[in-house]
Amino acid sequence: MRYVIVLLVSIIYGCAAHEIEFKGDKMIFSLKNDRETYFHYSVDNFKPHKMEKDGGYWTIVVDKMDEFKFFYTDDRGVKSVDCAEVENDDFGNINCIFKM
Repeated sequence: MRYVIVLLVSIIYGCAAHEIEFKGDKMIFSLKNDRETYFHYSVDNFKPHKMEKDGGYWTIVVDKMDEFKFFYTDDRGVKSVDCAEVENDDFGNINCIFKM
């Protein structure tokens, strides 16, 4: 029983909560996190973009595109999030694949 509870807690807290909202020709990415967070995407070779603090979430607005890869980081490393489609990168991490 103890192992089941540990497994459930790991599943529930293993991935950070994130959201994608569409507004006109923009996309708003939001990630629930208690630490300064950065957004990286394939459009500019995964350069870090500091996200803005908005309540309990960190947000960033980017141009709407049909497809790209992305991930989030903080001072602890890459943040795991639930994504419909993913790929393994060359560094042992997982990139989310966004497709319209």
